Amino acid sequence: MKHRILLILLVFIPILNLKAQTMALVFRSEYEKIGDVIYDINDSQEGSVTYSITSGNNNSYYTINQSTGVIKINNIIPDTYNVIHTDILQINASATNYTIEIVDGYDYTIQNLDSSYQILDLHNESYINSANDWTVLNNLWGRGTAVPNVDFRMATIYKTNAPESTIFLWDTPSKANAYGGASVWSYVNVFWGNRKNIREDLSSFPFQISSLESLSLDFDFEHLFGTEEYKIAMNMFLTDESYLTNFSKNDGDFFFVFDQNGTWIPPYPYTLPDTQILGKPFAWLYDIQDNYEWRRVIIKDNNKLLNGSLNIKNLFDRFQAEGYINPNQYIYHIQLGIEITQGYGAVRFNKAAISMTQKSLSTEYLDLQKIEIYPNPVQNTLQINSSKELLKIEVFNILGQKMLSKENSDTIDVSSLNKGIYLAKIYPENNTNLIRRFIKD
Repeated sequence: MKHRILLILLVFIPILNLKAQTMALVFRSEYEKIGDVIYDINDSQEGSVTYSITSGNNNSYYTINQSTGVIKINNIIPDTYNVIHTDILQINASATNYTIEIVDGYDYTIQNLDSSYQILDLHNESYINSANDWTVLNNLWGRGTAVPNVDFRMATIYKTNAPESTIFLWDTPSKANAYGGASVWSYVNVFWGNRKNIREDLSSFPFQISSLESLSLDFDFEHLFGTEEYKIAMNMFLTDESYLTNFSKNDGDFFFVFDQNGTWIPPYPYTLPDTQILGKPFAWLYDIQDNYEWRRVIIKDNNKLLNGSLNIKNLFDRFQAEGYINPNQYIYHIQLGIEITQGYGAVRFNKAAISMTQKSLSTEYLDLQKIEIYPNPVQNTLQINSSKELLKIEVFNILGQKMLSKENSDTIDVSSLNKGIYLAKIYPENNTNLIRRFIKD
């Protein structure tokens, strides 16, 4: 799918990642199964020591391997939402004693937020019960069986003062097995567009691909704790359905996927040879099935790509040269998101900033920018104020679907449209076009 978050998690993350600490705070999932690994003591004398739990395991929730020091779930722990379940295990490893505090990471994180952070979206219950439709709760999205109708937990938390950061927190038992399958999409940072969330509106929006001099994303993502089975992606929405001229299905989204670590690589054909982005192998993907995943630039080898600068303009040039991009296409919405497949954990978005420059503008282009629409918001008739004759006016919804069209007129009746945000595509007499956004009341 922009936000921010941090917590005293920052205090504990180093502890979580270090082995052989005599005291450690360990985060676990509330959906763990018997046999799941919780922690590895990893004593420096391992191989010559014997591990044992000496106290804190009255309900036999845990077991420890006497030789390796690996702690696993032995009995299912009865968890309650919004109640922190804590077990403090005393571990003896011959001459060394360890104190391991094990908590359900989601509740602990939520209830120990620093005052500079605020929860934007919180979901703690059953989510999707439809096999065919997209469902949305604020910035949490899922399609069909994306999340079976079972309990799962997600939260978006953002920092309320500088430096800005956003953390996405989750705990879910689901397992992704195909695009549109068992996963949930959440957009955490909106660069352009009308979606809820903190925004960074740039000039010349929406913009035409052919007008770009440069377009790049500087990013810094950080895995804080938990499993790494998720995908981070930047998503671009288009204004109509003419994006790929040589495919029968042309609607959908344009994704840049930054992190495939721990997830599956879909068995879809690559339409372009591999290319390198920040030293990572990427390829252009498409899927001709109705899976809502039409075009992706994707890391192929499960390497993480968590920080750097992505030159999107160079990618557009590459794909345009291969005939897969229509340079006259307008992009009207850009968002950064994360797709959760299973497990638990937190990812912090320390930085996600788009920069763009456009080519020098001609006098004709500048004249086009003087074209105005009114009233805005509008209830019945939309008027276009232009010194040029208009060949055609088209109206699209925010999904890129054409709703209305009228030729040789500077007005169009929009009374039949539902309330919402729409795009008017205006064609002046020289057969160029421009986009104006309006609100239907």
